[in-house]
Amino acid sequence: MYFQLGEIVFSELMGFSSMSIEHGSKVQEIDRINNKARLQQTKINLKNISISVVLNRGFVEPQTIIDQLEEYVEKSAIVNFIDGSGTFIGRFVIPSISETVTTLDVDGTKIAVELSIKLIEYYEDNQAGSEAKTAINNASALEENNPI
Repeated sequence: MYFQLGEIVFSELMGFSSMSIEHGSKVQEIDRINNKARLQQTKINLKNISISVVLNRGFVEPQTIIDQLEEYVEKSAIVNFIDGSGTFIGRFVIPSISETVTTLDVDGTKIAVELSIKLIEYYEDNQAGSEAKTAINNASALEENNPI
């Protein structure tokens, strides 16, 4: 498995292309009389993730995956993002997806599609979210937790 986004598992049969994760913070420059300015962090930005995958009808029905992703976009659904090792990365909203059809059948059916998926971190400032993350990372079914 490359990653899981909500209920969709992206595995070796869905051609993973790339993933970029943007971390950042906002820094404010504070002027001081007769001294150099100081920098102060004023906020931590939400994570932005961009994922590119290639779907081929020989392995998966591209339109099924596209429809499910479009449903997430239309509902602004908050989905869990789990990496290939089973680590819970966080909860995200998918603001947009874009598709490039690279191969069509003679009847217009999509054979190969390149998908770009944008994710924005959904942040909750509460303890329940932290507890859920801890519970998922400590799940006994994960290989590193020595399941029985």
